[in-house]
Amino acid sequence: MEKAKISVIQLFAMMFMFELGSALVVSYGVTARKDAWLAILLGLCGGIALFFMYYALFRQYSNLPLTGYTRKIFGKYIGWIIGLSHTPYTFCTMLPEFCVTSVICCFHRHCHKHRY
Repeated sequence: MEKAKISVIQLFAMMFMFELGSALVVSYGVTARKDAWLAILLGLCGGIALFFMYYALFRQYSNLPLTGYTRKIFGKYIGWIIGLSHTPYTFCTMLPEFCVTSVICCFHRHCHKHRY
């Protein structure tokens, strides 16, 4: 299997699209009411900080996956636990979006196939 590498722009685009997709499903500022802009601004700052953290780790450990450099940073056992705990998180956050996208694609194909 060929190892694929992504660029910084691709990493940023993936994180941006994930956050944008999540923002459409989960309304962050509902309880903030008129201060919703502040909740969005704080979320933006957190997202930018997270991006730069991922980018720094990506540059330093460009030849390792996330689970590989967590083992390198935190040690064999704690890094393995962190990597293992990241898998269900990724699965639970990506699965609903994958299901919605799949249903939209199936209906789109079905509607265009049976158009009169």
